Amino acid sequence: MSEVRSALVWERGGVGVSPLTVTLQEAKVRKKHLVMALLCEGEEGGVCPQLPAGYLCESLVGWFYNELLPICKRSSECDAERLKILLLEQWERAAREWKEYAGKRACSEEVRIGGILLWDSFFVVFGNMPVYVLNRRFNRPRKKNLLSGTEIVTFYAGEVSGFISFYVENEAMRQGIKEEEVLESLYVETPMNEQRLEKRLTELGSVARERCPGKPIGAVALEVTS
Repeated sequence: MSEVRSALVWERGGVGVSPLTVTLQEAKVRKKHLVMALLCEGEEGGVCPQLPAGYLCESLVGWFYNELLPICKRSSECDAERLKILLLEQWERAAREWKEYAGKRACSEEVRIGGILLWDSFFVVFGNMPVYVLNRRFNRPRKKNLLSGTEIVTFYAGEVSGFISFYVENEAMRQGIKEEEVLESLYVETPMNEQRLEKRLTELGSVARERCPGKPIGAVALEVTS
């Protein structure tokens, strides 16, 4: 049975509506954690820039509680590949509905998204913005992007074995905070307690806000121990 520690930071940016939505949803089902973290960002300065993020996040959160949660309550067979199939089906439905809605409202359809879906020790990361694990290679800490790095939303499924640290950030956060600063603050080989994780991520958000004034800032950190 997995243990989960999570933290979120969000800064709306300058005057006016923010194109960025950040959400972290957590439920406990049969003593197991069901978690979804999302960063979704529309085109800053575009027509109704807040709508893509809000619309798609609302659709995915609704699916999380109304469809996925009952499935996890009923079945113990929802592994990583099954999660991936379910999430992909919902994403295609949400993206199709958003495209139709955006056309009616003459809104920009451009949107960047990064997400983590976790059910016990099974996970799916997805998006067209980087979703990282913080780990080591050749004895050096690094941010490893689990996705392909294309403009198309892609999906990667896996299972936690031991301890893993996920991290997703929006573009302004990535511009404002160097990789080594993220690693120095968030990379650990054993879990932090949640209060410490929240404090460190909040501090990174404050630095990013100072370096990128007026920009929306968002990030989520998720530590999982199986």
